Amino acid sequence: MDYISRLISKRLFVNAYQIIDEYLQKSVVIHDVNLRLLKPCISQLTKAKVEYYYDRYIEKDRFYLIPELFASDTVTIPKNLTSVREYRFMSTYAYILYNAIGLLFVECCQPLIEELDFRRKGIYVYCPTRFRSENSSWIAKNDYRSEYSMFNQRFEDSVVSGDVVLGLDISDYFGTMKHSILSKILLRYAKDSILSKNNVNRESVSLIEFYFRSLMDHETSIPQGKKNFLSDYLGNLYLLPLDIKVSHLTQSEVLDFKAMTRYVDDIFLVFTPLVGTSKKRIHRELLRIEQRLSSFILEELGLKTNANKVERQIVSTKKTRLALIERIKKRVSPAEEKPNETAQSAMQKRFESFREVIGKFQFQETNSFDLVLLKPEREALKDVFDGRFVSYLFKSEVKNNLLTILSRIDIELTADYINLLIPLFFAERKGKQPFEKPLSEKLRGALPFFDKRAIHVLSMAIADQSKVEKYYQIVGKIADCIDNDDYGKYVFVNMAKFVDASFDPIRKTPTLYVNKEYNVFNRIVNEFMERKPVHGLSVFEEERTYIRFLQQLFKLDLRENAAVLQQLKYYVNGLIRGEYHVAFNYFHNAFHEICKVAFRMDDHCTIKDIINRLHKSSLLAGMEEEMLLVKFYDRRNFNIISHPSQKGAPAVMVGVQELEYYAESILSLLVKILKNMAIKQSA
Repeated sequence: MDYISRLISKRLFVNAYQIIDEYLQKSVVIHDVNLRLLKPCISQLTKAKVEYYYDRYIEKDRFYLIPELFASDTVTIPKNLTSVREYRFMSTYAYILYNAIGLLFVECCQPLIEELDFRRKGIYVYCPTRFRSENSSWIAKNDYRSEYSMFNQRFEDSVVSGDVVLGLDISDYFGTMKHSILSKILLRYAKDSILSKNNVNRESVSLIEFYFRSLMDHETSIPQGKKNFLSDYLGNLYLLPLDIKVSHLTQSEVLDFKAMTRYVDDIFLVFTPLVGTSKKRIHRELLRIEQRLSSFILEELGLKTNANKVERQIVSTKKTRLALIERIKKRVSPAEEKPNETAQSAMQKRFESFREVIGKFQFQETNSFDLVLLKPEREALKDVFDGRFVSYLFKSEVKNNLLTILSRIDIELTADYINLLIPLFFAERKGKQPFEKPLSEKLRGALPFFDKRAIHVLSMAIADQSKVEKYYQIVGKIADCIDNDDYGKYVFVNMAKFVDASFDPIRKTPTLYVNKEYNVFNRIVNEFMERKPVHGLSVFEEERTYIRFLQQLFKLDLRENAAVLQQLKYYVNGLIRGEYHVAFNYFHNAFHEICKVAFRMDDHCTIKDIINRLHKSSLLAGMEEEMLLVKFYDRRNFNIISHPSQKGAPAVMVGVQELEYYAESILSLLVKILKNMAIKQSA
């Protein structure tokens, strides 16, 4: 049996922890709520503790028996006015494991990528996170501003008057990446010597696919977050096949491929048309190229381009070129003053644009409503990152003008842009924060906190932990509302100790202990509230029969029969995926394997043989347990995935209630069997 440790070495696992820890130590303000909650726990970890955890839980796949050590909780964050984007929250060791998986891709693929001269072919790729090797470890450098500035500059340098530009947009990029294709990329775009060194081959990559499926509940998507270095890397790596093939896919008699500039999934291609080619011919050929690219992206990568967001442009004049560049690039640094403007007049114009955009965050007395900020308006908001501009806002007349506008806004409408507005709200001069007052007043008012947008605004407001206490009264008043939201419950936990020092947000799980949503949430809560890592089993669920079973199981040396751990691993996987009929059979298999080991029975043993051995060992309490076992084995044979029928009667799929009944009862019996085994081993 192969374990994930065959691919994820202790060195990579520790390296992943060190990358996360270094980032958290350097960060004062953390906008990622998941990382914010993990920081106290991670700060208490040491290399020795991480190595101990690896030896005990990663080495033999024991972590797969405990959902919160590998699974993720789905959290929806507001996007635009009413839609949402999906994030995944993980506990400390689950987060480290995901990053270690990502580092395996870095370790295998990066050396080959670094030796390929893409720029010679006119291919320029940028990504917010870069990795470099140093003393057998990987160092992550996250510099969004620098990378995006280079992306902007490279695109600008690539386009001249007369060129043709094609911009592609991929729908739900991170949400539709296929795990099987990630595995193929890992195998194809790495040196054979490095793959061999890391035990990566066509068989072992199935371990990675199983891990991703367990993490995400399905065969597509990787986690997104405000800061997720390895997701950045995987997102960039996934389009490597396009980088390799793009010059071939764009071959044309009239359009000569000149360059492709890519920032993760933002893709822009530049062509030089054959002299004398009509615009009609150019448009026809450009669509043909676009169709080939879209087909490749779908057939080879399983992704879809968004036809409604494609950029097709013949750059006929300098004016067209400048307009195109302005439309595409995003500003990542303060605006430059024009040469013919005084500093004062330039600042006044910037403020007028800024003030106008801020004023849009309010409902109108109109028959229809929408809030769409155009690109220049979004760029105007970024002036809050310019210290000179912020100083200008503190001028008495300007400040009062802005405060009047802020007092009128509807705060929930700012959710999609709150990361740009928070620096304004908390701008400080001489110990005073005048623009914070409108924010706190809005949040203390009659704001409907069942609204996910309002929860997000609150979350961003408390990202700087020094500001948390200002909002504890707000949280106390709306606790019941936000605690029932998949995102709000984490925001609430983040402030729980400010609300009530004795508050315990731990939630009791349903009858089945293995419940991904509850397990992951409770683990994160425990780590945040206690400020210390818990190695392995959940301390707040020890009364659970499943936990007592694992405690006994982990005391024994079952290495001689890896099948037990394998069956339990698939049992848990079936549970978290809601495939209870599948989980039931794996649970049955685990019971059967444990009995074979405990009583030294062969593969042909029957339920009668097992009952006889249990009686001889005085492990059956009475006829109730004997009857339970007979029915347990019969139900397995009458489960639809075992046999389609029994004596002419169509089989019935095992449901969650049946599984709960059998699991709780059989686990109690297994605890007795394992205790008996422990006594024999110690004798």
